[in-house]
Amino acid sequence: MKILPLFAISIVALAYLVAASPAQARTWYITPDGTGDAPTIQAGIDSAVAGDIVELACGTYYEQWIQLKGGITLRSTSNNYECATIDGDGWGIFNATMVYPRSYIEGITLANGQSAISCNHIDSIVDITNCWIENMNNTAIHCDQGFFRFFNCVFVSNHSNGSASLAQNTWFGSTHFYNCTIVDNF
Repeated sequence: MKILPLFAISIVALAYLVAASPAQARTWYITPDGTGDAPTIQAGIDSAVAGDIVELACGTYYEQWIQLKGGITLRSTSNNYECATIDGDGWGIFNATMVYPRSYIEGITLANGQSAISCNHIDSIVDITNCWIENMNNTAIHCDQGFFRFFNCVFVSNHSNGSASLAQNTWFGSTHFYNCTIVDNF
């Protein structure tokens, strides 16, 4: 019968420990000029896994229909909405379909879109904190199914042609506002 040297046994035990250790959360740094860890916000989210942070450098980003992913935090580097702006250029900014576990959006301005966030799946859960939502030309939040919570957000100059200017919930949709400011929406 062969006996492995103590060194070989130690290496095997160490390999099992490393394999069993939980992965470290990663921060994906995104810049408006595309020179960060990923070229776009969507590419950063697509690369991230649950627990990761997608962090936006200060500046303006022109992206539409960004598909959120479960367990991801999307935030500006300063967590202040004056730092990073996502300009929807007349289109929807975020789509939250099958976003579970809960995702987070923090300290970002969402501007000039058709809607700030849209959801049509019951498993979607998103918390939005310290954000500024302005100039949406349709319903700012459209939630057919899913659950949105807004904390310390500001809604300014959002409008609609016939439906709700701020939030429209249908089916199993639910939108909650905590300590938010709502100004000049029509």
